[in-house]
Amino acid sequence: MANEINSPLDHRRAHNYGLTLYADVFVQGGAQQGSTVTLTEGDNAYYYGDFDLSAVPDGEYSVICYTTTRQKSSGKLYVRDNVEVSQYEFEKKTEADTRQTALIAEHDATQATLVSLEANLTALINLIETKAEADTRQTALIAEHDATQVDIAASEAAIIAEITSLIDSTPQDVYDLFTSGTNPDPFKVTGNSTAQELKRLRNIINRERKKR
Repeated sequence: MANEINSPLDHRRAHNYGLTLYADVFVQGGAQQGSTVTLTEGDNAYYYGDFDLSAVPDGEYSVICYTTTRQKSSGKLYVRDNVEVSQYEFEKKTEADTRQTALIAEHDATQATLVSLEANLTALINLIETKAEADTRQTALIAEHDATQVDIAASEAAIIAEITSLIDSTPQDVYDLFTSGTNPDPFKVTGNSTAQELKRLRNIINRERKKR
């Protein structure tokens, strides 16, 4: 404590000397903070006194100085960290506190954004195929491709065998082919077929054999 309360009165007026002056400190809203202080008179009607700030929260306080019959003065007391400070220091600290609160809020918002971004990145990473998954899929595709190639080769062999069988057919085989069955066929050879038709078929077969 070091003269936290000061009440300079008009030293030109004689009635301001020799007073018993008291001081009360109030928080905003009117509640008294601490106990009433009896002030000490100094030179030139200047009164002062100590006010214990050890349990006083940071803030702006109103100080009323009075005698038993009338109020003599009033003023402000600014407290930070249990120490009296000037109005400028108090407001500067207040601005710093406001700025700190804003920075904390901004930091928290940034952290929330980062958490959200991390979750999104994790989700995207989970969508990316791993090497093991890619290898498994590649193996399955290769197996499918090989099976398809086997099927194609088998089909190709069957077609070649069929074509070879047709090329190797004799005129009699052709005749039997066209004359077998019971369904009507415009190409079916009948008893009225001429030797020219058989000769034409024989020529076709011979040409196919030469191509081989």
